[in-house]
Amino acid sequence: MNELDILYIVMKWPTPSETFCARDILALGRNGVKAGVYALKPEEKTSVKLKESLGVLSIESASLSIETFMMGLVEMSKNPVLLFKTVNLLLKKESSIKHIVKSILLLPSVFSGLKYISNHKPRVVHLFWGHYPSLLGFCLKNKFPNIKLSMFLGAYDLSVDLKLSLDVANKSDFLFTHAKANLEELKLKKFPVDRFNVIHRGFDIEAVRKIDCSHKKSYSVVVVSRLIADKNIADVLRVFALIYSVEKRARLVIVGDGPEYNKLIILAKSLNIIEVVDFKGYQPQQEVFKILSQCSLFLFLSQKAGERLPNAVKEAMYLKVIPIVSFTPGIDELVENGRTGFILESTEIESISEKIQSIWRLDDLDVMAKAAQQKINDDFDVNKKMQEYISIWNIRN
Repeated sequence: MNELDILYIVMKWPTPSETFCARDILALGRNGVKAGVYALKPEEKTSVKLKESLGVLSIESASLSIETFMMGLVEMSKNPVLLFKTVNLLLKKESSIKHIVKSILLLPSVFSGLKYISNHKPRVVHLFWGHYPSLLGFCLKNKFPNIKLSMFLGAYDLSVDLKLSLDVANKSDFLFTHAKANLEELKLKKFPVDRFNVIHRGFDIEAVRKIDCSHKKSYSVVVVSRLIADKNIADVLRVFALIYSVEKRARLVIVGDGPEYNKLIILAKSLNIIEVVDFKGYQPQQEVFKILSQCSLFLFLSQKAGERLPNAVKEAMYLKVIPIVSFTPGIDELVENGRTGFILESTEIESISEKIQSIWRLDDLDVMAKAAQQKINDDFDVNKKMQEYISIWNIRN
């Protein structure tokens, strides 16, 4: 078995909607760190194709399968004291029946993960998510106390509100979050805020550095998003309908797939804009970058709870697409209002439409687009961000 410097613990590996874990892993490799991934849930049916598109096919990894599930049951039988201790803690700490049931169902995968850790001997185990992967973190500190435990807690982790997360955070050797805006909520939930390292999640600049952004289409608006209700793509269509009623040169591109896809098609037809809205569906990463490189404005109206410094906005900014974003906690750490983009003060459809039309009349949009790109280059380069992690983990070879 290959020994690892660090092992990431995730729920699924990889997933179409979450590319930042893959970016981290690749950046670690470029910095000479041997990283692997263990996922508590089974792979997607398209996982091989997805790994190829993300460039992580050769990364050491394992996910829940029938084989690992059975192995987990065997490991549970070999470690009855730890199993009892884990279940007892869940029953004691968690008030949510949903959390208790889901955690218990994950235990075979957790114990199989312990076997995986025993085989690969990582120097650090990093809980990329701080909610249900905390189960493995708890078991790790009991079974392998000499292995360093690292834990990330973001807005989604805090919204899940798994009580075990606090217990594991207090026992972790390293704690991270990705926005200053998270610190207040961490404090309210009694986490040891003074121990957290705030490191923004980075964007893989090398993947897009050579893309030509000199052929922007005027009056083009783009959205890259999972098509779910909380992402508020319906309001994007309503805003665009008002824009198009005034500016017939306007075009909207929507990149992404999801359960709202058909509803959004119907809405676009009812608004009489279907002919000028290009629904691209799911696209491979490089194709997404190519589409962004040709557009001028990125409209982000998400109302999703736990939204923090979205990757899609970072990608757009680096490709010189000016972001127009709804206010979400921490967004001002990414978008500097009036300099690298615009943070909307109003959620009213008419107000947003008027704002976009006024932006098109500005003379210095090229200057703003360059400033947006420079912001990502300076503060959100994944290689620089992972060098910060490596320094804190102290695992550089």
